[in-house]
Amino acid sequence: MYLQQSGQGAAVYVLQNAAGRYDVAIYGGRGLITTIANMKPASLAKLAERYGWK
Repeated sequence: MYLQQSGQGAAVYVLQNAAGRYDVAIYGGRGLITTIANMKPASLAKLAERYGWK
């Protein structure tokens, strides 16, 4: 699991699952914003680029 910071200040937790895909949890100042399960690596890369995850 690793943590990234979004351009808007949210914390983004990324976990690679056994199938080689990724589960993502995004937390903001008031708690959990959303979760995404079973993302393909290419989809995760596009999302990270779009929202400025570092």
